[in-house]
Amino acid sequence: MNKYVVKGIVAFTTVVGLLVVWLFFENSNSYIKPEEALLAIEEDLILIPAYKIDDESLLFFIKDHEHLGASYIHKGLLGWKAGHLAWSPLDRNVGDNQLNGYQGYGDNLIYGLMTNGDEQIVTMNNDVAYMLNLEMLPAQIVDEYQLNGLYLWYIKSDRVMDEGEIKLVNKYSNEVIDLILK
Repeated sequence: MNKYVVKGIVAFTTVVGLLVVWLFFENSNSYIKPEEALLAIEEDLILIPAYKIDDESLLFFIKDHEHLGASYIHKGLLGWKAGHLAWSPLDRNVGDNQLNGYQGYGDNLIYGLMTNGDEQIVTMNNDVAYMLNLEMLPAQIVDEYQLNGLYLWYIKSDRVMDEGEIKLVNKYSNEVIDLILK
């Protein structure tokens, strides 16, 4: 046999072998639903879904009763795969009419907790936060984790959010109630 044919067969077999190994590992780390991908990394999380659009999903979570975090999950060739998880201490002592700080995930997501989400909005540099009423979670979770009356707000932007004013604003009067400099 010609030595070029043998080299071609060896190269083809190597490429096919590597492809099979890659597909095996890709498949073992991919899941049908974004929630499954996140729970495969850390199974004792309380998940708070924010959105699932096209090939991206954002999930917030409560870890160990005392941490609030976030993770992006992306849809790959064979299913959903979780990105890294980031969390900070969960402070449930959120006062009315005040921002209770914020947390960040990467350069384009900030989030925090607040009360009065029906009457107030959070803004940063003219971006308005999305609100998630935590009472949407099962009643047992709301009671056990002391989430009554709390809203999770988040702002996701296409641009880097490295500085600006995070404002708590009355929805009806546009009065700025509280302000945090980032």
